Amino acid sequence: LRAALGGLCEKFAAVKAVRGAGLMLGIVVEADLKPVLAKAKAAGLLALTAGENVLRLLPPLTITVEQADQAVAILEQALAESLADA
Repeated sequence: LRAALGGLCEKFAAVKAVRGAGLMLGIVVEADLKPVLAKAKAAGLLALTAGENVLRLLPPLTITVEQADQAVAILEQALAESLADA
């Protein structure tokens, strides 16, 4: 999951870093996170903020590879739509 999220740094200039421990992950984004969170939630991915510019993910320990891939795909789409609108 962390490696897949790290790929978002390469795709989006506004995504600066992925950090965390275990499955508790934070994605540093230099953009308004409200539209990203709204689009992700509409697509079925729940995420929160941690501070002003960190999107926080805390999936269950029982997450499958398929679910992690789906979460990354939803987040990638939400970022693409939100950053294009900005």
